[in-house]
Amino acid sequence: MATTPPIDAHATAETRALLARLHELTGIRSFFGHQDDLAYGGIEPHVGRMPGIVGFDLGGIEALAGHNLDGVPFPAMIRQVREAHGRGALVTLSWHSVNPITNGGYGQNTVPMSIASVLPGGECHEKFVRWLDHVAMFVEQLTDASGRPIPIVFRPFHEHTGDWFWWGIGGDNPQNSPDEFGALWRFTVEYLRDVAGLHNLLWAISPDRSRLRVDAFEDDYLRGYPGDDFVDVLGIDNYWDAGRADDDRTPDELFDDYVATLEAVARLGEARGKLVAQTETGTPSEPTGHAADPWTGFLARAADRSELTRRHLWHLAWRDEVAAPSDLARLVGHPLIAFAGDVDDLYRVEE
Repeated sequence: MATTPPIDAHATAETRALLARLHELTGIRSFFGHQDDLAYGGIEPHVGRMPGIVGFDLGGIEALAGHNLDGVPFPAMIRQVREAHGRGALVTLSWHSVNPITNGGYGQNTVPMSIASVLPGGECHEKFVRWLDHVAMFVEQLTDASGRPIPIVFRPFHEHTGDWFWWGIGGDNPQNSPDEFGALWRFTVEYLRDVAGLHNLLWAISPDRSRLRVDAFEDDYLRGYPGDDFVDVLGIDNYWDAGRADDDRTPDELFDDYVATLEAVARLGEARGKLVAQTETGTPSEPTGHAADPWTGFLARAADRSELTRRHLWHLAWRDEVAAPSDLARLVGHPLIAFAGDVDDLYRVEE
């Protein structure tokens, strides 16, 4: 398939190589992922393999904290990123930052006009610029054994379609407008790329499925979208269809909606020449009917359901303790699902 160039015209050779390789792999392989996998034991002790993509979170870096919001020390995170990359895994970073006005985290992360406060002219703009400098200082330390910048899939301001983070545009009385979110995203890209000089980032946007209607998916997904020139990867965070105790849908309905969501994102990616991925998902639970085989019976079955679902290049499970490890082990060797080292030449630069 045709390769879309990165949104950064000055992307490093390794970042360009990764993007091109992922385009080649679209529809062929899909990396299984796990958040914080190297920080607390992860899946390798259970299945003998590192995930194909490992997620890390920068929450706390804005305040130059010694560890992130989950207690992972940032120096340890640097070592873990280097290890994951060195063993052939993809690396993705999210950023659960505190509210710029209140400095509140979970449960205190929202207040009206939060985005407006950090945009140029806003009361917290200079503060936000310092935050971005702190992000840049951290990312600059993510280098390989040769001292070259490690390509990173950066996923800031995730789940913006909800109303639980300061950058959210969802809810009955949205605290921010879609236009403000687009402006926030574009400013962040332009600052980290053009001012801070980070050229090893691929930018992934990731709305939350719970605020997207299956029958009006494109309209809902693109609400607040910053434009194709500012996004490399179209993602989706989907806990909504992975089974919740208060959900009255049948197992078949949950599975069908999970598949429909994957397919809808894939259509958007295909039309726009973008990579697509399930950037977060929950462990399929009892309501799905696959609590005993969540990985093979639900996730992998959905991922391999159609030509469109196979376009998703990774599926990142969140940092829960490893569920159903014996079933997870059955993913090893799956013709679609890839773990670290299953795919050659992810970062190789052609001579």
